[in-house]
Amino acid sequence: MIFDDKKFSAARRASGLTLDDAANSCGITRQTYVLREKQPTEFRLNELHGLYSALDENGRGLLKDAVNGIFFD
Repeated sequence: MIFDDKKFSAARRASGLTLDDAANSCGITRQTYVLREKQPTEFRLNELHGLYSALDENGRGLLKDAVNGIFFD
């Protein structure tokens, strides 16, 4: 499966979230979050929901694009 894992970090950064902020929004540790950004197919739906809720409008658009890249490309 080919996907662009940089889109997940781009969504986080576009919203001004630190790795700790993103991890907290997902309900996971920072270390686990870093692993998820490197292997986004490992994200669980509840984690993505938490991340999406923490992002601003620009970040949400980038996250949607990243998730679509996993399932629809």
